[in-house]
Amino acid sequence: MRKDYSIKTITSLAALLLIISTLSIRSWPSSVQDATPTNNPQPPTHNQQFPVTEVRLDNGLKVLLQEVHTNPLVSVWCWYRVGSKDEQIGATGISHWVEHMNFKGTQNFSKARMRSAIEDYGGYWNGYTSLDQTTYFETVGATALDEMLRLEAERMSLSLFDPPEVKSERTVVISELQGSENDPKNLLDVDVTAAAFKAHPYRWPTIGWLKDLETLSRDQLYQFYRQYYIPNNAILVLVGDFHTPEALELLKKYFTRIPRKPDPIRLRTTEPEQQGERRIKIVREGTTPYLQIAYRAPDIFNDEYYALLILDAALNGAKGLNLWSSPLDANATKSSRLYKALIDKKLATYVNSNLVPAQNPYLYKLTVTLPDIFQYQPAEEAIYDELEKIKNYGLTSHELSKAKNQWVARAFLDQDTATKLAHQLGYFESIASYKFLNALEEKINQVSPDDLRRVAIKYFTDRARTVGWFVPVQKKPSIDVEKLSAEGRLPITRSGFENDKPELIRPWLESQPARETQGETLHNWKSTGSFQIRSYHVAGSREGPASDGITTQVSPPKISLSAQKKVLSNGVSVVVVENSTSPTLTIKASMKAGAMRDSDEKAGTAYFVGQMLEHGTKTRNVYQIAEGFDFLGADLKTNTDYLVTSFTVNGLKKDAGTFIPFLAEMFQSPSFPQSEVEKVRMELLTELRQEADDTELVADQILRERIYPPGHPFRRKVEGTVKSVEGLKSQDLLSFYRRYYRPDQLIVCVAGDIKPEAVFQLVEKSFGGWSVQGTPESFSIPAVSPGLGMGEQVVTMKNKSQCDIAFGFPGISIHSPNYYPMLILNQIFGQAGLGGRLGDRIRDEEGLAYYAYSSFDASLCEGPFVIRVGVNPERVDRAVTVMKEEIEKLKARNVTEMEIKAAKKYLIHSLPIQLESNEAIARQIERIELFQLGIDYLARYAELIEGVKMENVLDCIRTRLSFDQGALVIVGPYERK
Repeated sequence: MRKDYSIKTITSLAALLLIISTLSIRSWPSSVQDATPTNNPQPPTHNQQFPVTEVRLDNGLKVLLQEVHTNPLVSVWCWYRVGSKDEQIGATGISHWVEHMNFKGTQNFSKARMRSAIEDYGGYWNGYTSLDQTTYFETVGATALDEMLRLEAERMSLSLFDPPEVKSERTVVISELQGSENDPKNLLDVDVTAAAFKAHPYRWPTIGWLKDLETLSRDQLYQFYRQYYIPNNAILVLVGDFHTPEALELLKKYFTRIPRKPDPIRLRTTEPEQQGERRIKIVREGTTPYLQIAYRAPDIFNDEYYALLILDAALNGAKGLNLWSSPLDANATKSSRLYKALIDKKLATYVNSNLVPAQNPYLYKLTVTLPDIFQYQPAEEAIYDELEKIKNYGLTSHELSKAKNQWVARAFLDQDTATKLAHQLGYFESIASYKFLNALEEKINQVSPDDLRRVAIKYFTDRARTVGWFVPVQKKPSIDVEKLSAEGRLPITRSGFENDKPELIRPWLESQPARETQGETLHNWKSTGSFQIRSYHVAGSREGPASDGITTQVSPPKISLSAQKKVLSNGVSVVVVENSTSPTLTIKASMKAGAMRDSDEKAGTAYFVGQMLEHGTKTRNVYQIAEGFDFLGADLKTNTDYLVTSFTVNGLKKDAGTFIPFLAEMFQSPSFPQSEVEKVRMELLTELRQEADDTELVADQILRERIYPPGHPFRRKVEGTVKSVEGLKSQDLLSFYRRYYRPDQLIVCVAGDIKPEAVFQLVEKSFGGWSVQGTPESFSIPAVSPGLGMGEQVVTMKNKSQCDIAFGFPGISIHSPNYYPMLILNQIFGQAGLGGRLGDRIRDEEGLAYYAYSSFDASLCEGPFVIRVGVNPERVDRAVTVMKEEIEKLKARNVTEMEIKAAKKYLIHSLPIQLESNEAIARQIERIELFQLGIDYLARYAELIEGVKMENVLDCIRTRLSFDQGALVIVGPYERK
């Protein structure tokens, strides 16, 4: 290689899109009275970005750098071209296990130093293994770049693989596998994929087979590491607030010393052509039937892949191509073909598609959640009918335009932070070239109607599909209730949930769940519909903006964002943060009409009403509403929690004039059509039955029922119960809406590349005429004290692989003077690193579980403080013992000044990272407004953390952590001996 480190540059995706004039991006008219889109091209605009700088070092290391100076952050990703496809029989899962071991320390970075290097700068880190690649990343304050580069250089060549660590991590990886086996959809996907491939190693599950994980040796792991973790098989990506010449000098300092090695020998296997349909059926204890259909799909090098992306957008809606952050597990959009063919006709309640960009031909998967076991054949036939229509008639011009609009919008949303952009550059480089990412829109624009029919005919064939059914077999639940205090024992049904009919609760003691989570998560694996990536760790949900005289002596990070607020005459609160990172925006409109407004008898009403707002207004039906967002490529999400029901829109800034009027109409004039009520009811009942098959959710709900008294909002399940949802009438929904949906209870938060005054004008025009009589209901929740329901409860779900443990009690309210001391204490006890003291002991030292952490929900009143552990059933007793030991240590030895300093430093420096995306900003300002923390809260946040003294933390331990009055719940294949 040349010694001059020759540098190439290429225009970024954002800049490239400015010159793609042939792609018609149609905008809705400013007046939302017309439900038909116009055809006036209106491409998005973007602020000038720095180009991508491409460097190849002498040792073969590929480096991609892109400067983004909107936040004082840097995201460092190191990619290796090795994934599950590089494994062999007897060694499946080795790539993922090696990934785990690279968090266990190097010659010059102990495990503790690795973690502190991240947390000292308020950062977060993780890694994942997939089909073609393994990656590690850190997103940290910009001043930490030197340390992050040094860490990744060490990880590339000097990882230790100490035998005791290998032994400990074996149980962690197996626990991760068992956690994923709790999910019937995951089991179905594993079997369908294995059946679809005969020869290609894409048939292996990324996590591996259990017997292989039980027998792989330290030498095998280390040899694999030495073979693939070499500079000429790696890609280093830097995106963020740095200057390229300086960053290049830093990375040369650490990486040029690593020698080039022989290129890895690749297994070259071509999958033989499939000669006929393949079918598999899993019959297992469970509660919800699932269907998966997999077709052959082209690789990223084949232009037919882009045609298939367009077809998928028409069938389901475009979800993006960012495996780390896109909503890949989302339901089909309401204007899509399969939503109308399946969900609208009550043949399904959820439809998800998956089309992963891969180096070799992979699969296009459709995964369907069915309402009952009688819909397998009708759902299959409906899918095949839609595919035949496309093969015979293609897409309409409107569908084609909508699909292209969606992919343009998703391209921006997939890259609207430094972390997302760095991921995309590295991912595409790892399978082909990052230039494929830049060419994505151009490739999609070149797809013609004839291409779509040709590709549909070629790939959607009977002989090249694999079909899988998960058929649930129900059993009676087996619940063991032990060690209940005489005062705290709660009456429960055989299902474990109060007020539910045992015969209607899916036998959640048997089957397999493991809930899919998005984004920041509770699990190690991300489900992307059917496809999964295996990440190293996940801490619990972090609260963040969310010795006497201890100070961290840390300069608070610079927060350049400032919020502007306006209250309309009718009481609507509008808060705007201008953020010019990308030509996108997030609108989060929240009504103070959450589950706290429900009664026990009508639990789930708030959730039901929130879902119904998308299903028709007085002037538009459900499809016209959906089309208004889908045609513009916007992502619309509805969420109800205990406090609010909210709509979140992520889209292009140019379309704000459409989004806000549509939201206004949905809030002000929902129609609650009976046909839609029954459709949503069916979806909710299926969702409830799914959740009752999830060990984590079951543990959480039983814990709530034990620690909160009857009638308290936090005792109820937000979605309600099967019994309550079945009993809700349309009039109940309408009455709830009329009582609680008012302009003076609405908060509209907007973050993005838009001027505050423009938002104020749009909201005034759309919401200003909304009036209502009377005064609003009090926005408060009764206080509660710990001590109810103390003791232990075991729920045996025999056909699971892993147990979930939940221990908790009512914590504190957000307005408590102990809130900030509790933030620091929780960081120390159950959040720092892999889960604070808990995670260090349970996962890292003893290898008992994949995850162990604590969290607390500081709300209007005392939300739950919860310790959660996912563990093999044989290790439950030990995990509970260790958990109790760590609690006693905290109470007896308190905390150290060093721990408090480290926690403060992390909480202060993590604030910019918590504000990295528009959605994160909108979420934070909604929280600030909801709890009346003050418009200047972000500016005061560091001061509030710094003001906590040792005595405040110690007082928190003594008075707020009521471990002796907590309840312990164990759910899974475990029975008390």
